[in-house]
Amino acid sequence: AGLVLLSRTNSGQPSAGIGYEMDAITAVVLGGVSLSGGQGRVSQVMIGVLIMGVLSTGMIMLGINDYVQQLIKGLVLIAAVTFSEFSARMRNVTSAERVIIMGKYTIGIDFGTLSARCVLVNVADGKEIAVSVCGYRHGVMDEKLPSGKALPPGGFALQEPQDYVEALQTTIREVIEKGRIRPEEICAAGVDFTSCTMLPVKEDGTPLCGTERYRDEPNAYVKLWKHHSAQKYADRINEVAKQRGEDFLKRYGGKISSEWMFPKIMETFCDAPELYGETGSFMEAADWIVMLLTGRMTRNTSSLGFKAIWNPRDGYPPEDFFKELMPGMEHVVSEKLKGEIITIGSCAGRGTREAAALTGLQEGTIVA
Repeated sequence: AGLVLLSRTNSGQPSAGIGYEMDAITAVVLGGVSLSGGQGRVSQVMIGVLIMGVLSTGMIMLGINDYVQQLIKGLVLIAAVTFSEFSARMRNVTSAERVIIMGKYTIGIDFGTLSARCVLVNVADGKEIAVSVCGYRHGVMDEKLPSGKALPPGGFALQEPQDYVEALQTTIREVIEKGRIRPEEICAAGVDFTSCTMLPVKEDGTPLCGTERYRDEPNAYVKLWKHHSAQKYADRINEVAKQRGEDFLKRYGGKISSEWMFPKIMETFCDAPELYGETGSFMEAADWIVMLLTGRMTRNTSSLGFKAIWNPRDGYPPEDFFKELMPGMEHVVSEKLKGEIITIGSCAGRGTREAAALTGLQEGTIVA
């Protein structure tokens, strides 16, 4: 650089080139080179050099004082470094951190026993912005199905999954309207249910109770957390597990409840074998809503760990346990409990175009 300057001026001075180092640093940072190293391209640096050349020439032509020129170049350098560091941080942060940095609001939908409650929250300070509550049209079905068919006595507690869809559609749109915000300002949506609230679905997630063939079959509907007609199957699980000395019983205080996943599946297997055969998967309602929003079949570790005899070390009970429990059910896990297992609170997927049309959320919104 010194030789090039000497050839241009035909003279040499000790003070020649003072300030050029500032121009060089600013040019390379503007060109995308990281000051910490490891990132940058020559082609981008050339663009930075061009920008600095235009800036310097322009200030000279405008007759701006040399000291003011140095001040302006320093401000440009500070802005370039700040932007470079921010960009580097955004490339390295987790999805959760990115939500906090970029997003403004998040939505939580709690599906209760008789209604769903949706809350819009400001992620910056946790302030509640808007709330919407939607009751289920069919409530808890403990006496008859929507068709009018009477339910047998003995602790049935069923629900219509379409009620959840209606609540999802109504409450999310309402909080967006009440909060006077744009859908693109919502960075994420979270879903929760009381487990085990489960339902049988086809491979594509369609609830079997919505088909003509099974509209009058009680086992085709959502079995609510307080569904107790599977007590004898829970007793059978406890009996076999004790005989075999299964370790999982210790995790649950020595007893599996009739409210949990496997007693309810066994009830379907015994009372509605054709329905069991056509079931693509038995899903927690929380996971089914997530699938409705994202198009992905996943299973959350919370419901599995508390209500489906699963843990991250051992997984589910072995096939030979289910074979002894109920011959014909030995492959229940591999055949009827499909889907990727994900940690509660993690990103389960992003909202689909169909979900956006249903709820008013923007396509691509993070769902947990």
